[in-house]
Amino acid sequence: MLIDTHAHLASARFEGESERIVEQAGKDGIDRILSISTDLEDAPKNIALSEKFPNVYISVGIHPTSVHEIEDPEWLSKLKAWATHPKVVAIGECGLDFFTPAKRRAAGGLGGASGTFPAPSDRFGFGIGPALSGAHAIQPHRNDANPL
Repeated sequence: MLIDTHAHLASARFEGESERIVEQAGKDGIDRILSISTDLEDAPKNIALSEKFPNVYISVGIHPTSVHEIEDPEWLSKLKAWATHPKVVAIGECGLDFFTPAKRRAAGGLGGASGTFPAPSDRFGFGIGPALSGAHAIQPHRNDANPL
């Protein structure tokens, strides 16, 4: 069995293409697809895709570079509710992102040190909290997480 463990079928980049992508994946020998949610907009789209395609499973979560954009005070309740869907097999994308904040700081923009959004280690908790209270795997994001 071959599984694509990191697809972004709900991405605006693939809008209107999901059926073709899932069909082509099947022709190419992909038996299952895990479509990753990166924000509050992706999760409902991914749930709909998982209900449409029997071989699509999903994760729900907030990407570590997107947590500073959360304005919905009910975000955690929504994640926990979505996580109860039978096709949700992981929480994520979540994790530590050391590259992007450093890049933003260097460019004079947002960054963990500016106080605009939590430091990377604090943001990790935004994604894993729901996973720790249930029986889900964690779909980690790793971008320059272990600098040499």
